[in-house]
Amino acid sequence: MEPVRSDRHDESLFDTEPSPQPVESSAAHPSEPGRAQAGRRGAGPAGGSIADGAERRLDGNYIVVHRIVGGIVVSIIAANIFLGWVIAFFAADFPVWLDLLLAGAGLAGMAAMGWMAWWWPPLEHRWTSYRVGPLGIELRKGVVFRRIITVQRSRIQHTDVSQGPIERQYGLATLQMFTAGTEHSKVDLPGLKHEIALRIRDHLVIGGEDDAV
Repeated sequence: MEPVRSDRHDESLFDTEPSPQPVESSAAHPSEPGRAQAGRRGAGPAGGSIADGAERRLDGNYIVVHRIVGGIVVSIIAANIFLGWVIAFFAADFPVWLDLLLAGAGLAGMAAMGWMAWWWPPLEHRWTSYRVGPLGIELRKGVVFRRIITVQRSRIQHTDVSQGPIERQYGLATLQMFTAGTEHSKVDLPGLKHEIALRIRDHLVIGGEDDAV
């Protein structure tokens, strides 16, 4: 059953209806060799206007990047949990059954975090899409609770394209949009190929690539 969408869709920003299925902007399944190679080359809107109103998914390598980041976070948390258990085992005079209970709870927690770090990114990728129109950009996201965020081009005050070290390794970037007003004053769109993020940024900024068309 598809999650309920919490926001209304603003068709006034777009000249075309959204496609029934989001267009794959790159490799949606990086584990498949052919699609992974396409993702490294960089698919997506290579020519023409970026503001075509087509609904697109994030790059497939977004899953890989988030699994790596999640693995790093889980490893750090697991190391701290293990260290805390060792300290409690030797420093505190707990009964054996309590030591075993704490160890079991720690292992269960680490297993749950590891499961989330591996399985959550594909779900988030599946339920996240975006489309760019002449007057703005629309984001659809949320696994359990769906959100549709519409950012009008006229309200955007500043845009930025950022890359972390792992994102840079896979050629990805995060588009950051700062708008006037309090609601959604900062909107992030991660998981874009770097060149696609730059094209969207240039379009959203007054005087961007599509203003000359």
